[in-house]
Amino acid sequence: MAFEARLQNIGKHSSLGPDESAFFTTLLHYREIPKKELLLKEGQFCKTINYVESGALRAFHLSPDGKDSTIMFAIADWWITDMYCFVME
Repeated sequence: MAFEARLQNIGKHSSLGPDESAFFTTLLHYREIPKKELLLKEGQFCKTINYVESGALRAFHLSPDGKDSTIMFAIADWWITDMYCFVME
């Protein structure tokens, strides 16, 4: 699987040399997510930063009474994660 779109996105923010690009792509994994599937369930540790190639993802918070509140959306060519959980866990 080619990761050219991700490298182009990273290139908007940082310049990677050929060796850095090659290493970076070894860290990437492609996964198709079916509609309505959760990437991260309550109680799980966040171990990924997700790139949206097509479609959209939504991050939300679930209150104790079961009501969800949208925190952010990610559309094509965007990255999304629970950054606090990713960094702190």
